[in-house]
Amino acid sequence: MAEDAPLLLTPSDSLDESVTAEILRVLPETGTPTVFLLGGEVALDGAVEASLAAAGVTPVRLAGVNRFATAAVIAGEGLDDPATVLLADGGDFPDAVVAGPAAGHVGGAVLLTDGDVQAPETAAYLASASPETVTAVGGAAAAAAPGADALVGATRFETAVLVAESFFADPPVVGVATGLDFADALAGGAQVGAAGGPLVLTEPDRLTGSAAAYLESVAGGLSTAYLYGGTEALSPAVADAVRDILDG
Repeated sequence: MAEDAPLLLTPSDSLDESVTAEILRVLPETGTPTVFLLGGEVALDGAVEASLAAAGVTPVRLAGVNRFATAAVIAGEGLDDPATVLLADGGDFPDAVVAGPAAGHVGGAVLLTDGDVQAPETAAYLASASPETVTAVGGAAAAAAPGADALVGATRFETAVLVAESFFADPPVVGVATGLDFADALAGGAQVGAAGGPLVLTEPDRLTGSAAAYLESVAGGLSTAYLYGGTEALSPAVADAVRDILDG
């Protein structure tokens, strides 16, 4: 049940007005459209679900008892146990946000490790679903799953490039987000993955060397580079550096 849909963010205890407006803008006016809530009531309170129902949409929650179980529920109920799984640290965001577009691109799912230890919920899913390919993204996930293929860079920025190189051949687009916070990368990753491109991470005030080198290597085939977030997230210097690479 993979959905061709955007990912929207809201506070845990309420449905943000701008999110409600966007949901009503993009969903069809006829019928009863569906909005998926990812996570239990600690992540998204029942008030969010109630507000969606009041807005005339059908809320469907995909949730487990914790983040590891929720990822497994999404893989099973939401994605019908795909053949490809990417593992990422569930205690920090960088590896998971770059794994998301890659998983979406190949029809896979992202599961979470408990740092460098395999979460029981993840281990149980892998044992029952038996995916054909399991790739660990980042050092923590690689330590938690030593039998998996590993993509591990010296930094989060280098790991993002390894994921891009491994899962995207000659991408038409690429997304760029700060590697120091998750929100822009999370929402932007869904968009760029749907467009057929990877997400790379950078420092907010400068384009990191690994990101620059990757962009230079694929610039000939790129039509667009998306920069996610305002100038505090990605400074004008980052935008200028990306523009210079694309302009050749």
